[in-house]
Amino acid sequence: MHHALGNGGTEDRLASFHSDDCSDNLIFIRIFEQVPARARAHRAKGDNERAREDSSEAIRLDPKSIDALLVRADTLVGAKQFDKAIDDYDAAVRIDPGNAKLFSLRAAAFVSMHEPRLAVRDYTEAIRLNPKELQTYIDRAAIFK
Repeated sequence: MHHALGNGGTEDRLASFHSDDCSDNLIFIRIFEQVPARARAHRAKGDNERAREDSSEAIRLDPKSIDALLVRADTLVGAKQFDKAIDDYDAAVRIDPGNAKLFSLRAAAFVSMHEPRLAVRDYTEAIRLNPKELQTYIDRAAIFK
């Protein structure tokens, strides 16, 4: 018997679990789902170090977790570690290259690094992907002030 909990990212991983492993699997699922949430909570409280640790653990558990990558990137931007943050944004873009928000976030990190050419490139791609998002036009225009 297979278990499918219908909770998005973990569903594929869970499809191969068998009923005799149920209690261990449920523990794994709880941990798997709680780590990114805990990272977001630490970030909201301003505890960037614990947020970074938890988001790194979430990425270790699921390297394709865009949520965990974004939490860690956000904490890295807050710590002015822009190169590392951009590495996480790059990973997120590779996972979901059609997500305009990811390009906008990476563009903002490039602005902070004083890399206007790269920021304009990413804002332009975000606009191409989501031309109705007015804020992206404003952010791109601000580079030329």
